Amino acid sequence: GFKFFTPNGGLTKQVLRQVMDLASHHARYWYDTGIVPPTSGKDAVFCADWVDYMPQYEESLRAAILRETGGQDDNDDDNDNSNNDKPLAGLKIVLNAGNGSGGFFHRVLDNLGADVSASMHVEPDSTFPAGIPNPEYSQMIDETTRVCEQVQADIGIMLDTDADRCGFVVPRTVISSSIQQQQQQQQQQ
Repeated sequence: GFKFFTPNGGLTKQVLRQVMDLASHHARYWYDTGIVPPTSGKDAVFCADWVDYMPQYEESLRAAILRETGGQDDNDDDNDNSNNDKPLAGLKIVLNAGNGSGGFFHRVLDNLGADVSASMHVEPDSTFPAGIPNPEYSQMIDETTRVCEQVQADIGIMLDTDADRCGFVVPRTVISSSIQQQQQQQQQQ
């Protein structure tokens, strides 16, 4: 769902009503003028059949990750670091999409070089055979942690049903290894 906020907090019912009225007015105009095809009746075109926004959304996520990791964005002509279009190479990431809508993120991570071969529940399935995906539920956390430890992943990412919330797990094997390295460095000093 949509969540609307201003610097003063969430929208009031009165403001939300105004937003809905304005959206309804524009939708009617778009349908009446043929900008948007009808969504009911014999000539109906459903939005998913008419426009696929996923490629643009996936690209925006890829570009954001590249930007934040210092990688090369193909759309950025000013960045001459052309060898870093796979900034996640060498990382083993377990994505648990919970059979929700976030399974596409598997492709994004893979295209950025991450090893996502141990990811789970990436195919959407509205029956949620592994349970309702919620990164706060102990069942999802435990399953993701267990797989991360089995494959010695660097990190696990858990998504909720519509992928608007996530949780992360850092498996104990990685933490233990990091602690051991720190202890060895301290002993050498």
